[in-house]
Amino acid sequence: MRRRPRRSRRRRSRIFPILTRPCSPTASRPTRSSAAGLRTWRSRARRMKKRSMSTSTTASSSSAIATSRSARRRRRASERRRRAFQLTWLRDQKTEEVCMTTSRSLAIAVLGGVFACAGASALAQRYPTKPIRVLVPFSPGGGTDIIARLTMPRLAEALSQGVVIENRTGGGGYIAAEAVAKAAPDGYTLFFTAANLVFSLSFFPKQPVDPVRDFAPVSLLVKEPSVLAVHPSLPVKSVKELVALAKANPGKLNYASGGVGTSPHLNTELFKMMAHVNMVHVPYNGVGPATIGAIVGESQVILAPVSAVFPQAKAGKLRALAITLGERSEALPGLPALAETLPGFAAFQWYGVLAPRETPEAIVAALNKELVKIMQIRELRTRLIGEGSVAVGSTPQEFGVHIRDEKEKWAKVVKASGAKSE
Repeated sequence: MRRRPRRSRRRRSRIFPILTRPCSPTASRPTRSSAAGLRTWRSRARRMKKRSMSTSTTASSSSAIATSRSARRRRRASERRRRAFQLTWLRDQKTEEVCMTTSRSLAIAVLGGVFACAGASALAQRYPTKPIRVLVPFSPGGGTDIIARLTMPRLAEALSQGVVIENRTGGGGYIAAEAVAKAAPDGYTLFFTAANLVFSLSFFPKQPVDPVRDFAPVSLLVKEPSVLAVHPSLPVKSVKELVALAKANPGKLNYASGGVGTSPHLNTELFKMMAHVNMVHVPYNGVGPATIGAIVGESQVILAPVSAVFPQAKAGKLRALAITLGERSEALPGLPALAETLPGFAAFQWYGVLAPRETPEAIVAALNKELVKIMQIRELRTRLIGEGSVAVGSTPQEFGVHIRDEKEKWAKVVKASGAKSE
């Protein structure tokens, strides 16, 4: 006897109530009710899946957003650290570069100074290796030319090298001055200057060169006082009497000079200003013609260099009254100083040597050393005293200060006196 199969006791599922329901063993396909249940399950399963996926997507999206934010923060922090490192590295590199550049520059400067000193010293030891050219700005036979030919041959002997004197006239001395200023600063072109170079600046300031700016002073060699003299027909025998006569006859006395801007012109203007007198200026073409004009009586007064006036006074052609140094001179012991009547009066012609501005100091020092020795030679000093001049022989610094003071002094004299070019 065949046993009846036992009915399955499957537990009903809350989610699959239809599938867990027992089916007839003879059924070949689901019934209408079972198909509807399957569709319901499938739709519910899809909803649950979507919900599950949505929940998972939301969670994963939130997690991804949080992760991306954290990553961005980490990237920004990393970028900040990288930039800070770069800035620090660049700053360190720049500091190191500056230090290296400074050290290199300092080393170059020190080595350059050492080599420059060594080169200048070697250059001074070799100097000179060829003849030296000395430009004199006035014609032969004048005061500047005479002093140059007294001193420069001795410089040639001291240096064991030739010295050529070249007279280059014109332009009040500024043609020669400009030629020297533009020459190579090697010590082989020198300028034998006189006070006229500074005097003319007071009237003609727009000169091609400036004695203070464009030259290297070497040495002030000679001071030559001027002599105040009158025509013998003038009834005066002292400076005091001349001042009194000029005040009593304003504008009636004439004075001679070598031309506008020359030392006789400016010296007499200074005398007029300090003595408070009025005299008429008669300019000549040079000191020689001016002296002749005073001798023949065209002018009654002349204040000119001693080399031009004193020989004529010794011959009785003029009457000398005073010299223009601040004190009496051993060269002319019989003449009083003009400062004894007009306190503070000092005006004299001077001569010296200049070099182009960029001339090495070693060469300037070598020239100065020899020129100072020359001005101490007794024979030369005696001859200068015999001509009424005084030997000096200054340092380059002293000569530079002297030129600067002279330039300022005569500019003030011209401005205060109202003297003008004619």
